[in-house]
Order: sequence, then structure tokens, then C-alpha cells
Amino acid sequence: MSTVPAFKARRLTSSTFLITEWDDIYDEHPFIYAKVVPSAQTMLILDTGCGGASNNPCIGVKSLREFLETVAVEENERAPLNPGGQLAYIVVQSHCHYDHIRRCLENVLSDDADKNLYAQWGWKRLLRTA
Repeated sequence: MSTVPAFKARRLTSSTFLITEWDDIYDEHPFIYAKVVPSAQTMLILDTGCGGASNNPCIGVKSLREFLETVAVEENERAPLNPGGQLAYIVVQSHCHYDHIRRCLENVLSDDADKNLYAQWGWKRLLRTA
């Protein structure tokens, strides 16, 4: 089985990374932002992309969570962004287009995880589900 990830990450600041889906089936190449907040033992995820869906047979890592927890990132001292899922996830969806939310719950949150999902509906209303 291939271990080529559907995602690539690069450092923007000391604690913030830009993750892109480089070969999604919709040709959107969505941006996903990850901010490490060690003082809160949390990783903030802004949007979750297209869910790793790709026509490329070489793509083996399609789960954003698997990418975050297992794939070495060059600009993170060749370590995963959240090794072994040590940090809890807070997921914020900026809006509800497919290239921002597809497979969000499957890709980031699991049944045994602390589930914090925030979705924005318009500019004034924030919906929280846990």
C-alpha cells in the first residue's frame, strides 16, 4: 500500500502551518490551516479540505488526521504536526463549501477523541457541536 499523502504542509509561522491537498479530484487544491497551541494541548484546524479524494493511484494517505499524526513534515523538523495525536483537535469550518468540509468528521475527529467542531453560518452565527 502506498504511503504518499494527499496533503503537503509548509510552515507559515512558528506555530502555524498551511496544508494543501495537492491532487484532489475536484482540482480545487484547498488550503487547510493548522495552528499548534501547546499551552492548551490543542491543535486548531481551520477547514478540512476535500477529504483526500484523489484519482491518483499513488495516494495512500487520504485521511487528514492520519497525515497530521503520522507523516513527517520537512519544515517541522521532519516530525508529524501532531505525533500520535498527542494534542486534542478543535476544528473550525470557515463556511460550508465541499472544498472546506468534505469528510470533516471522518478525517479529523474519531469516536474516542475530544470532539470540538465549530462551523460558521454567515458572519454573525457560530454553531458548536460536541
